[in-house]
Amino acid sequence: MFYVVHHIVVKTALFLVAGLVERKAGSDRLSRVGGLVRSAPMIAILFALPALSIAGIPPFSGFVAKFALVSAGIEAQQWGIVAVSLIVSLLTMYVMGRIWSNVFWGQPEDGEVADRLEPGVTKLPVLMTASTVVVVGLSVALLVFAGPLYDLAERAAADLLNPQGYIDAVLGSHSEAGG
Repeated sequence: MFYVVHHIVVKTALFLVAGLVERKAGSDRLSRVGGLVRSAPMIAILFALPALSIAGIPPFSGFVAKFALVSAGIEAQQWGIVAVSLIVSLLTMYVMGRIWSNVFWGQPEDGEVADRLEPGVTKLPVLMTASTVVVVGLSVALLVFAGPLYDLAERAAADLLNPQGYIDAVLGSHSEAGG
């Protein structure tokens, strides 16, 4: 459950950052975008935080979520789940590293895009930027409050696996129905 919440927040943050990148660079094609770390360092930071988290790098919430998933897989002796989750983590780390390298440090192949990358040339909408900052902030909050959120997620998972308590609360317990 913690992994699901983490993934929703972090993926949303990455999609919002992609919108900022497209707005700033004028393209959504990775081959046409580059050098944003110099012209838009705030976007670089807004990408780095959720990218590190989704890749499962400690101490980010993605590490906590992945660790919980791997621990549960080991406990249940589900070696396939453990192997797949670790392989996916490595692939995600590779992809996030490539995006970071190309979009923020690389040079765009198309010279037409490069002149839009000057600081201040393309203004980012305030609402678009603010909403991205809020969601990235939520992804950081998942790390800060990982302990209590993880406990809550474990209780929710237990309730999902045993729905009788919910059924009784909604429909009334068996003793009330028979009485």
